[in-house]
Amino acid sequence: MIASGERGSMIWVQRLDSLTASPLPGTEGATMLFWSPDASFIGFWADGKLKKIPKEGGTPLPICDLPGAWSATWNQDNLIVAQTDFQGPSVKISVQSGAVSPGKPLNWPKFLPGGKHLLYVNLDPEIKGLRAYVAELSTGHETELMPTDTQVTFTPDQPGSSQGYLLFGRGATLLALRFDVERLSVMGDPVSVAKDVPFFWGLGWSEFDTSPDGTLIYSTGSQEAQLTWLDRSGRDLGAVGVSGDFFGFFRLSADGKKIAADVFDFSSGGADIWVFDVSQATGERVTHDPGTEDSAVWSPDGTRIAYGSGQGGACS
Repeated sequence: MIASGERGSMIWVQRLDSLTASPLPGTEGATMLFWSPDASFIGFWADGKLKKIPKEGGTPLPICDLPGAWSATWNQDNLIVAQTDFQGPSVKISVQSGAVSPGKPLNWPKFLPGGKHLLYVNLDPEIKGLRAYVAELSTGHETELMPTDTQVTFTPDQPGSSQGYLLFGRGATLLALRFDVERLSVMGDPVSVAKDVPFFWGLGWSEFDTSPDGTLIYSTGSQEAQLTWLDRSGRDLGAVGVSGDFFGFFRLSADGKKIAADVFDFSSGGADIWVFDVSQATGERVTHDPGTEDSAVWSPDGTRIAYGSGQGGACS
């Protein structure tokens, strides 16, 4: 996982049978991570390079130069497929030589067992949403799977089995659907595994992952935060508005009387702009479109707000 400590954002490793995590020096600034197929190395992106580091720590080793990386997956033939940007192109990377070759656009790639087929999601114009696909690495032949709102992973019935489940999200519900790796086919109807799993509608991402031995890990519930005034010494001067699932962006108006903040709804996967009066405990929701509206900026006179929106539009 990536977390912040005294040395800033870096990779931390925690055993599932332990309550403590340890940072890996040398991974400062890491923004994306993935495992080697034998779980001996962790791949990550930082400083314009794709790198790897032993899971116990050590000197990070560069794999190749890469302007950016959104997600990546690593197979038994020491081939990495990396998504360079959301909804952007992918690249194929040799771990041994560092050679980089272009690939097709895809999102959240994952190698299936055997490393010969790639599981990923892309926008399907016919359903106006995401769909899961499997592509054969050698030929590029693509097989359509089911609609999904999130990334998709495969978990086997037992280690090494070609029978198992595809795990994916629809809304905040985590689902499992029977899948045969050899036939590349789904079977039956999906069943619910967990409710209230936070997901991000605009990114097609949900907070879960699986391992090749069939282990599933996920989070549930809200990520509640509270906007709070602090003085220069860090002393708490009082709360602003009510607590909520803040998406991370908020802006104070020029007169210091109002705050525009992104408030996330993990049940719908979207965010809206709320405006809080710093002298009161309540706030007002000012955007109502589907999807995500975020990154509000005040006009100089404080009468209007500009913001980013998946639907387009403006707010006054």
